[in-house]
Amino acid sequence: MPTPREGTKCTVACNFCRLKKVKCNGARPCTNCTDHREQCVYPVVHQRARRKANEANKMLEERLARMESLLQASMAAQQSHSLNMSNHYQTPAPTECPPFPRDMNAQTPAPSDFQRDMNVMRTPSSMDQGASPLNAIINHDHSDMVPPSLPTLAMNIPNNMLPSSPPQTESPQSSIRRMSSAVSVSESFGGEKLDFHRIPSSADGPEEAVVSPQLSNSEHHGPVSYLSICSSSGMKWVSERVGASDFVSSAKTLSLDVTRTLKMDRRISQQREPDPDPATAWRYTQAYFEESLDKVFGVVHRPMFEARLQAHLASEQSEEDCAWYALRNTVYAAGCKISLTKEGHPNAFVDAQAKAWRYFENALSVHTDLIYTRTGLSAVQALLAMAFFTEGLGNPALEYMLVSNALRLAQSKGLHRQPVETWNMREPEIQHRSWLWWAIYAYEKHIAFRSGRPSAIDDDDISCQLPTVVLEGSAINYDFFIQTIKHAQITSAIAKDLSSVKASKQLPEVIIERAHELDRRLREWKDNMPTHLRPELPFKNAYLPPGTHLYHIIFLHFSFYGSLIAIHSVFTYPWNVSGFIKNPTPTIRNQISASTQTVVEASRKIILATKYIDVNGSWPTWLTFFYPLLGLINLFVYVLKFPHLPSAPSDIALMDVVSGHFGFLEFASNSKISFPFTGEITSLARATVKKARERQNGQQNGQQNGQQNQNQSQEQQSEQPSPPINLMPDMNQMSESLYSMGEYGAMDAMDVGLENWPSFLPSFSRVSSLALNGLLADDDLDFTTPMN
Repeated sequence: MPTPREGTKCTVACNFCRLKKVKCNGARPCTNCTDHREQCVYPVVHQRARRKANEANKMLEERLARMESLLQASMAAQQSHSLNMSNHYQTPAPTECPPFPRDMNAQTPAPSDFQRDMNVMRTPSSMDQGASPLNAIINHDHSDMVPPSLPTLAMNIPNNMLPSSPPQTESPQSSIRRMSSAVSVSESFGGEKLDFHRIPSSADGPEEAVVSPQLSNSEHHGPVSYLSICSSSGMKWVSERVGASDFVSSAKTLSLDVTRTLKMDRRISQQREPDPDPATAWRYTQAYFEESLDKVFGVVHRPMFEARLQAHLASEQSEEDCAWYALRNTVYAAGCKISLTKEGHPNAFVDAQAKAWRYFENALSVHTDLIYTRTGLSAVQALLAMAFFTEGLGNPALEYMLVSNALRLAQSKGLHRQPVETWNMREPEIQHRSWLWWAIYAYEKHIAFRSGRPSAIDDDDISCQLPTVVLEGSAINYDFFIQTIKHAQITSAIAKDLSSVKASKQLPEVIIERAHELDRRLREWKDNMPTHLRPELPFKNAYLPPGTHLYHIIFLHFSFYGSLIAIHSVFTYPWNVSGFIKNPTPTIRNQISASTQTVVEASRKIILATKYIDVNGSWPTWLTFFYPLLGLINLFVYVLKFPHLPSAPSDIALMDVVSGHFGFLEFASNSKISFPFTGEITSLARATVKKARERQNGQQNGQQNGQQNQNQSQEQQSEQPSPPINLMPDMNQMSESLYSMGEYGAMDAMDVGLENWPSFLPSFSRVSSLALNGLLADDDLDFTTPMN
C-alpha cells in the first residue's frame, strides 16, 4: 500500500499526473503512477514568503518619525545660531519691525507653532491632510529646509487660472529617499552639527519664468521685461484686481505667441534662392541704403559694397567667400522687403515676407562658416546686418542670437580694444573698426535691455574710443549714432545697478539712491541732446535735417521713456518685490508714489507717440510692437491700481489708441500679425473702472441715506427743550473718508499691497494702505501735462 501524503489536500500533482492531466491523489507514489508502473516524482514546492500587510505602513511611519526628529533638531540648531542666521537672511534688527509673510492670509509660524505642528503630525489624521510643514518639505523639488522666518508665497487661485504644467506624481517612499539624500545628519544628535541644504533667502527673490521650462519654446525674460506680467505672480495679481480669470488665458496666449516668434518654426530650406537679375539687385541695394532705418549705423559701407557688387555681377565665377555671400543676400533681403511692401495689392506684406526670407535663408545657410572659418571684418558686418534684418516685423526674432554671434566674433578680432601703434593701422581703418564695434555695442545693449536678459559685454573691458570722423560715402548719422551709444551706456548701468541679481540683494535705500542717480543721468542725456533730436511731443517733422528720419526721433523718444519705466518699475510692479523685504519706511513710500507717477507719465508719452507711426511691414519690432505694448501694459497696471481716479477714462482712451494701432497692424499684415491681447486687457480695464465707479456711487448713496437719517434725528431733538446738538460730520472729512476707505475698504488682503509690498504689509480689513501711507491724492491727473 502506498503511504498517503501528509495532509488532506493535494496542493501539487506529480509530474506524471501533470503530463496526463489527470487528478492526483497526493500519495507517494500516487495511484496513477502505481497503475501505470511509472516513477512518481513530485516537483519542488517553493513556499512564498508572505509580507505582513502593515509592514509598508510601519516603514513609512518610522521614516516620518525620523524626519520629525530631524526637523526638531534643526529648530534647536537654528535657535542656537540665531545671530548668524539673522545676518544671513537679512532679517531686521530687534528694534525694527519684523518682515511680514508673503501670504497676506497667513502669519509666520513661530517656533512654538512649528512644535505644535510636529505634534499634530504624529496623528494618523494629520498625515492625510497634507498641510504639515513636513509635507511641504517632502513635496519640495530640491528638499530644501525652509526656516520659519522665510514663509513662501501661497498661490490662492484656482488651478485653471495658472499655466498648465506636467503633473508630478511621486510616492511617499521616493520623496523620503530624496529628503534623506538632501540632508546630511549624523546618527546621534547630542551636540553633533546638522548640515542642511538651505534655500536662498527672501532677499534673493526667486525669479519666475514667464514660460515653463518644460515647454519647447521656453524663453527667459527678466523681471523688468514687459512679459513679467505674464508670470504666475503677475497673473495672480491682475486676476484678483479684475475679479475674474479672463486675464490668465490672455496672458498665457501672449507669452506663448511672443516666445514662439523667438525661434524659427521650421528648418531652413536646402534649396538656395538664385541671385536676382542685375536690375533687381541694384533696386534692392538702393532701397536698403536709402530707406532702411539701420543704415544710420553704417554697418555696410555703401561705396565698398556697390563696388564689390558691380564686380560680382560682371563675373560669372562661383562664389567662394561666405562673408560676402551672407552680406550680399542680407542686403537683398532687406531691400526686397522694403520694395515689395510699398506695393498696393492686399498680399504685399505676405509676398514681400516670403521673397525676402528666401534671400535671408541664403545668408543663414553659411552662418556656421561665418563663425568657425577664417574670416575678416566682413563676417562681423554680415552677422550684424542679419540681426538687424530679423528684427523686422513678421520675421522670426533671431536678433538676440545673431548679435551675440557678431559680438563674440568682434571680440575675438579685438574690436573692443583701441588699436595701438604696433598694430600699424591707418586712421580710416581704425575709425571703421570703431564704428562697427559701437554699432554692435548699442544694438546688443538695446536687445538685452528690453528682454531683461544679461548683456554679454563687460563695459569695464572696453578701451575702444568713440569714433570722431564719419567715413566718406557712409550713411552714418553722427549725432544720432553718438546719442544712441550714450543711451546704451545708461541702459547698461540700469541693468547692472537695478536689474541684476546682485542689485536685488541690496538694501532698499541703496537701490533708491542708485535709481535717483540713474534718473538724473538719463535726464541729463536728454537735455544735452541736439535740439533737432530731442524727444519732445509734438514731433516737428518739417525741421529734420537731411539724413535724419522721423523714426530716429521716435526711437530716442521711446528709449528715454522706456528707460524711465525700467528705472522706476522696480518700485511699482506689485509682483516684483526683489530687494524689498522690510517694512516700507517713509522714504520708500515716497519713492513708490513718485515712481508710480513717473511710470504712468512715461507710458502715456509712449502711447501718444504711436500716432506718428506709419505701419509698414519693413519697420522693426521696437517701433511697431515693443514700445507700444510696454506703454499699454504699464498703463493697464496703473488703471487696475487706481480705478477710481478721474484720469482713468482718459487712460482707457489711450489704451484704445494702442488697440487701434495693433488692429491696423493686423490689417496691414493681411492678418498674419494679430495680437488680441491689447483689446482684451483694455476691456478688462474698462470693466474694472466701471465696477469701481458703481461701488463708489453705491457707497455715496449709503452716506446720503445716513445723512438724511441724521437730519431727521436732529429735527426730533430740536423739538425737545435741551439745546440742539450738531450731529452732522464735516463734509470734507466725509469726502476724505470716502476717498480713502470707500474704494478699497471691501477688498481683500492682496489689494492692500498695491505697489510691490504684498510680502511685508499687514492685513488691513477696512482701511486702505494707500490712504494711510499718503499715496492717494485728490488732484486730477492730466496725461497731457509734460514731465519735468
